[in-house]
Amino acid sequence: MQSKNIPLNLEVPPSAVTYSSIAVIWDKPKNRENITGYRVYINGAFTAQTAENETFYTAEGLSPDTEYTVSVTAVESEAESEAVTITAKTAPSGAVRDVTKPPYNAAGDGITLDTAAIQTAIDDCNDNDVVLIPAGYTFLTGALDLKSNMTLEVNGTLVSSTNAADFERAYGESEKYTGGKCEGAVYTEEAPKRLVWSRMEGWEMYCYRSLINIGSLDRETDYGKYTGYSCENVKICGTGAITGGSATAECQSIAGDTTLLAINEMANTGVFYDFEGSPTSADYLKSRIRGRLITVANGKNIYIKGVTLENSPSWTLHMIYSKDVTTNGVTFNTSAIRNGDGWDPDSSENCALFGCAFNTGDDCVAIKSGKNPEGNIINRPTKNIRIIGCKSRGGLGLAIGSEMSGGVEGVYVRDCVMSNTRYGIELKASRERGGYIRDAHFEDCTVDRVLIHSVDYNSDGVAAEELPVFSDISFENVNILGYCGYTDEWLDTAVQAEGFADGDCVKNISFKNVTVGTEKNIEQTISMEHCRGMTFENVRQSNGEEPTYSASNAKYSIKTY
Repeated sequence: MQSKNIPLNLEVPPSAVTYSSIAVIWDKPKNRENITGYRVYINGAFTAQTAENETFYTAEGLSPDTEYTVSVTAVESEAESEAVTITAKTAPSGAVRDVTKPPYNAAGDGITLDTAAIQTAIDDCNDNDVVLIPAGYTFLTGALDLKSNMTLEVNGTLVSSTNAADFERAYGESEKYTGGKCEGAVYTEEAPKRLVWSRMEGWEMYCYRSLINIGSLDRETDYGKYTGYSCENVKICGTGAITGGSATAECQSIAGDTTLLAINEMANTGVFYDFEGSPTSADYLKSRIRGRLITVANGKNIYIKGVTLENSPSWTLHMIYSKDVTTNGVTFNTSAIRNGDGWDPDSSENCALFGCAFNTGDDCVAIKSGKNPEGNIINRPTKNIRIIGCKSRGGLGLAIGSEMSGGVEGVYVRDCVMSNTRYGIELKASRERGGYIRDAHFEDCTVDRVLIHSVDYNSDGVAAEELPVFSDISFENVNILGYCGYTDEWLDTAVQAEGFADGDCVKNISFKNVTVGTEKNIEQTISMEHCRGMTFENVRQSNGEEPTYSASNAKYSIKTY
């Protein structure tokens, strides 16, 4: 017997091919209650069967520059559906530049600084070349700059230097990469050249270079209007690790002209708030100019696959003004790292994240688009974000905001487990932000909590003229546990939606086929304040009974069956 429930929308995500692999994702059939898995065929030959909640697969060991036919069927008991099929071609393979071999001769002993050897291999790349970080070696390195049309294959370990000087550019290049001189700064051969024009916590500003840099920003460019890209067709793949210097790197003293550059640039932002334990706002300013582990700045067609990313000095993978970025099967380990976000698309579009694992010191995922007033003026939204089959072992959860002044739209999250987190799913903004979060959909997930609310931090800068708006958001087939991993506490309010008293800001939010709480916290309350258009269809506690609805200035409807 053949199943009629055929997988939908089989595709290769943006850029998700290497010289030896092709990744595909697909959507579940509409009637998928009895689906037990999916079978994948390559050129007609059975290759693998995935689980019912794994709607993605990466075919490995393929030949370069070769076209393949990938087919997927749905399995329902003993029945198998017709196949949905796509053809895709692996990338060409150029020269493989092993950094341990001549002429590069990187030591790979974890002690010798190998920056120059690795960067030379990168600079030598022609189109489709591969820079190989071989297994069995540990390479100590400062900042590296990738170029278009290349692959960085990391099978060994890249470890960040904790010496801030190793993130400098050669004298004479700094002005090119920082977007120009800063008034009051003295550019001399002895002065540090560590800063590049970047974006952090919603502001364009000078920051330290990241460990891995893909593309660059220019201070004079209006990225609300600019349609070009500074770096394209870059792949980072492999089975190895890219690791930062943890707290040691982020606490390096920042002195001399680098500090002056940052202070001059940030002088117009008003009052700074201090991070916990910091005696002065100047120290917080210094913390803002930390680099990230990997920055994609104004990049297009970027693919990151298989590697482990850990111990970033702040955010781990940050995409700024970028397009068509896919992250597949990556492990994010930044537990105990302050601001240790995992995956941060920022005023970027067409970004896919699937099959990834998180244990982070901050948000596992944080979807952003700038901060008031700059985000409103640049007005470049983050849109078309897909997050599928990801799991958390720790962190704050999956967040949209709080820097979302340019708008966030078209977010789709499916088959994710956001457990042992502080917030679960969190949609957040301060009242100063302006902007919007809309058209966000969460399906077939298990999450600790759902919070849609305002926050009072990171709110320096002139307020937007309009309050932020959260609208047209849905949760379907979702288990909301009512748990806070930060305090290891089972809560009696698994869902909380809170708008602003003076604005129509949280509206048209739906929950369908949702379970709140567990056997450990059966009695549940759904809390709403300053909301409208809230709908609840078949929302139950773990014991099958209806939760309590607590509403203050909120309009909502309940449908049970």
